This record gives sequence, structure tokens and C-alpha cells, in this order.
Amino acid sequence: MYLSFAQRYDFRVPAIISQVELCYRRTERNEETANINAVWDTGATKTFISQRLADKLCIIPLEFEPVLSATGRQMAGLIDISVKLPNGLRIPDKRAFICGLPGSIDMIIGMDIRLVQ
Repeated sequence: MYLSFAQRYDFRVPAIISQVELCYRRTERNEETANINAVWDTGATKTFISQRLADKLCIIPLEFEPVLSATGRQMAGLIDISVKLPNGLRIPDKRAFICGLPGSIDMIIGMDIRLVQ
């Protein structure tokens, strides 16, 4: 198993985008997954999913907290997630905020999504 992965481009890109598997729970017993494109943001300290994606997947927040996101200060729903990276590594037991994100972005991966040993 690899604990890191690389994504290479032959040209300059405006954003690093990876397809990841988002794992979440709608109920305590039922884990569901969705394959989505996520933008890596090395300046973000938190991970976010869009309100649009949360609505589509019928995700209900556990609680709400104030956050500063790409679209400004807002109250954001908080959910428990796991993220499976392109190399198959699953990062479990993380928190993500649900809030409005710009454009068609479904997920921003912040630096809280990393494996710490």
C-alpha cells in the first residue's frame, strides 16, 4: 500500500483535481459512497463539500459551525467522512463542512485530509 501518490501533468494547470471516493453515512448503519472530482487546496485548513453535492446525496449535517470558506463567512454543516484517494489509500474519520462553493466544485480537500502517523 502506498502512503502517497503523485499526479503529473505535461502542461501548467490552474488547479490540482483528483477523482476521489467520498464515503459518508446517511444513517448509523449505512455507509454510502460517491465518486467525485475534488480540488486540492494547500492553503485550506479544512475540507469542504458543496451544498449542491450534499443536497444531491441527501446528506444531513451532524451540527453547524461558523467557517470562512471560498465564498465568505457562513454557518456550515459538519459531517463525518472518509476519503479514498486515487492510489486506493483510504483516509478515515475526518470531518468536512457543507457550504456554498464557487462554480462546479464539489469538494475542496484541505490539509486536514492527510495521514498522520
